[in-house]
Amino acid sequence: VILYTNIGKIDEAIRLGIKALKLFKINISGNPGIINVLKDVIYFKWQARKLKIDDLFIHKELHDEDKIAFLRILTNVGTSAFYTNPKLFVVIVLKIINYYFKFGNTDFAAPTYIALGTIVGILMGDFDSGYRYGELALQLNEKYNNKSFSCQVLFMFAYFVQHWKKHLSENLIYFRNAYKQGLESGNIIYPGHSINNLFLYRFIIGDNLD
Repeated sequence: VILYTNIGKIDEAIRLGIKALKLFKINISGNPGIINVLKDVIYFKWQARKLKIDDLFIHKELHDEDKIAFLRILTNVGTSAFYTNPKLFVVIVLKIINYYFKFGNTDFAAPTYIALGTIVGILMGDFDSGYRYGELALQLNEKYNNKSFSCQVLFMFAYFVQHWKKHLSENLIYFRNAYKQGLESGNIIYPGHSINNLFLYRFIIGDNLD
């Protein structure tokens, strides 16, 4: 799934991921309708009432290997869906989060919490809570110190969330750190996104590019 996503074969990545999920008896439509999206939104809102955002940092941890395995696959499919299928992206993110709420966090939960923040902010209109989910992702990233995801987490927070409350100039340090950590961990996608946006944001705020 990761390979197909990295080389731009997004539809193939999604098809392969959905096929793999069936091995865990998890059935997800590759083309969910608006009703499916609304069901997951409503269920998420109901579940979120039981857990304060601040409490999710000390939330229990998931240790079931089968659940961890399919959540890894689901996370990767969600990344693929982001590029081409917004409704599938929302469904996948909310399904993952609902699993985290119920069974506990994993050491790769941080990117999904940032994705949740964008959904809560943009789709649901609650930018304060969306920003707090983004901050939670940064805290979980430090807590678990998962080098494989640090670059992605830092980039996503700067690109999707931070500008809701802070000046664009404050994103630059996140892009620089994301670029550095991505190179160190062997990530080939997000360092490129980070360096591109580093120069774009510097241009937007009127920085001297010489």
